[in-house]
Amino acid sequence: MSAERQEQAWVDTGAFNQRMREQGALVYANGIVSDSLVIDARGESVAASVGPYVPGPRRLAGFWILEAPDVETAREWAIEASGACNEPVELRAFH
Repeated sequence: MSAERQEQAWVDTGAFNQRMREQGALVYANGIVSDSLVIDARGESVAASVGPYVPGPRRLAGFWILEAPDVETAREWAIEASGACNEPVELRAFH
């Protein structure tokens, strides 16, 4: 993504977040730094490596936690989120 498009995505995402706040849907939103530390303590020793845990062409750059009355409303928010940040958005529910 070009620097210009990235800057526009930041502006659009800020406006999107404000709409979610105004409509009472936004619980929490935050960006995530790209580097991570992966800790694996499943064995007898602890292994640590620089992440991401699952390498690939996409990275998790941030997330939203929202409150929605149903999955269709959450889906509509996800569609708008994807357009704002100019990236795919994965929609998941809490148990």
